[in-house]
This record gives sequence, C-alpha cells and structure tokens, in this order.
Amino acid sequence: MQVTSLSLQDFRVYREARLEFPARTTVIVGDNAQGKTSVLEAVCALARTKSHRTNRDEELIRWGADQAVAGGEFARSVRGPVSLRMVLTAPEAAQFLGQPPKQLAVNDQPVKGPREVIGEVAVVVFSPDDLALAKGEPSLRRRFLNIAIGGIQPAHLADLQQCTRAMKQRGELLSLIAAGEASPEQLPSWDRQFARHGAQVVLARAGYVAELSQVAARIHRDLTGGAEELRVAYRSNVTDKMSALPALEGIILERLEARRSQEIALRRTMTGPHRDDLLLEVGDTDLRRFGSQGQQRTAVLAMRLAEAEVARERLGESPIVLLDDCLSELDESRAGRVFEQAGDQTQLIITTTHLTEALRDRGETVLYRVHAGEAA
Repeated sequence: MQVTSLSLQDFRVYREARLEFPARTTVIVGDNAQGKTSVLEAVCALARTKSHRTNRDEELIRWGADQAVAGGEFARSVRGPVSLRMVLTAPEAAQFLGQPPKQLAVNDQPVKGPREVIGEVAVVVFSPDDLALAKGEPSLRRRFLNIAIGGIQPAHLADLQQCTRAMKQRGELLSLIAAGEASPEQLPSWDRQFARHGAQVVLARAGYVAELSQVAARIHRDLTGGAEELRVAYRSNVTDKMSALPALEGIILERLEARRSQEIALRRTMTGPHRDDLLLEVGDTDLRRFGSQGQQRTAVLAMRLAEAEVARERLGESPIVLLDDCLSELDESRAGRVFEQAGDQTQLIITTTHLTEALRDRGETVLYRVHAGEAA
C-alpha cells in the first residue's frame, strides 16, 4: 500500500501544494512549524477521515481561508488503486452555503460518511505525542486500540458506535431514575443493546492485543538488543477470562444487574469496554508509573511497528507508516533497526529537522525540504 501523490489546498499552512511519492521512503526535512507534520496529517486524515493531531476539523483549514481540500492517490496490491478526497468548510461558511462542513469522496464519488472511507487505506502513525500511550490516561490507550482495530476491521467501529450510543442512552435513563422521573424497569432493553455490542468490542480488543503483544515483544527485544522484555496485556473491565460471545454478553448483563443500585446513585454505567485499559510493562516495571522516558519511547515505537505488522498480516499488504520526528531521539543503531523492522515493502514517510546517517543510508529515497508552507 502506498500513497503516490498528495494535493493540498488551504490545508494547514499550505496555500497550495502537490507532492509525489515515487519511492518507498520519503524524507521531509525542515525546521519546526514549517509544515512537515501537516503532510503526514493530510495522509492520515484522508485514510481515517480524522486528523491524528486534533478532533477539530476546522483547525485543518488555513488561517484566513473558508475551505481546505486534500486529495490523495493510493496504490494497493490487493484491491487496486483508489483516490480519496476530503473537503473541509469552516462552520460559518458551511452554514451560509447550505452544505456539510466535511465532504468525503472515494474515486471521485461522494460518500455519506467515514464508514465508507475507513478501511480503504491503512496508515500507522508514530509521533512525539505517542509517549502519552505509555504514561497517559487509559482513554488514550483505548483510542489506540479502537483506531488500530478499526483500520483493519471496520465493523469494530460500528459496534463501538452502537455500544457508545447505548451507554449514553442508559446514562440518561439512570439520571431520570435517580431523580424519580423514570422506572428501573426501562433499563433492561438498553442493558441488552449495551451488552451485545459491548461484548463484540471486548472480543475484538482481546483478539487484537493477543496478536499485537507477541509481535511487539519481539520487535522490542530487537530494538533493545535483547536487554529488556516488553509485556502488553489487555485489562478488561468486564472479565479476567475471555469467553465466547453469548457467554460474554451474559457476564456483562449480570454485572450491570449486580451494580444497578450503585449505577443509579452515580448516574453512570460502571461496567463495560469504556473502562478497559492496556497494561505495558518492561520486566516488572509498570511503564505508566515507573518507566523512564527512554523506556516509554522505545515501548511505544515497538507497539507502532507491531501495529503495522499485524495490519500487514490481516490485510495481505503493508500499511503506510508515517514517522513524525521520532528518529531524532534514537541513536543510529536503533534507528537502523526501526527501518529493518518496517521492512523493504513498507512505504515510510519520515519528517525530521536534520538528515541522519541512518536516513542517508536508507537507499532510494525522495527528499522534500519544507519552509513556510512550501515543499520542494
């Protein structure tokens, strides 16, 4: 899988730009705040329909413009080429024009929403913000799982959406019951919907982590020269032992019933995949609480490379790997190992403030220099 060309109009700092990607490795060099990361962001946004840096689409529109356009051509060995396009319009302008603030198209055909785009192209992004995966809150690790699984198994996003909807409706009902404005007898219907989709989410996450953990441990051993051992484990709020889908649904329903009084008092759902987490350990050290920044960075890098390998196994071709200024903190030996783990068939797009020896020795490479929103 490879992005072959990218066109931008009023996207972030770019008034207008077109980039070609004829080689397996593209290096984008420039000082900070010049537009390097925006190239990766555009590729990611086309594939996922959302930026990996912000949840606010309007932030992608160049200052002073009303609309941003990003388009990309992608080569795929399994399903053939595909083109993706995204048009973002500032909320006030969209309201004035009577059009949606986000418009998506696949092969020049408008589509209704993200579910018709996600899965067309797979990308894996590693950025400095990823340190939060190791040291941040559980919600960040759940988001990592949802995005990684959704990119290779789009049905997971539908289950997640239905589970979230049921939880929201259930929460509103719990508040009404606590206020004496509704009866607890209304809960079972939402319980069943929440349990059905929640069980699907839990099973998808558990299966994915089982694959990811083995690959990440192997990659981490290579990155550290065998000096440290990474353990990645799924921590479900629902059960310590995975079961088949019907049994898991039953477990969720039992826990909801057992905690009913507590949930009414608290006015929120206490059991479910919205409270899951990933455990990351190096040796016997919990990385979130006691890991050094170097350990956290290496562990997250191993997880991202493992994410790419699991996607390659599931999809039958390599995803596009976007490395955002992540090699500057690595020594030359470890940076070289990153390239080895990525493999020769993986397209790498790398941003950096300066060329390292590892990058110079990469072989056939396209180099772009970026300054003030211009790439040449």
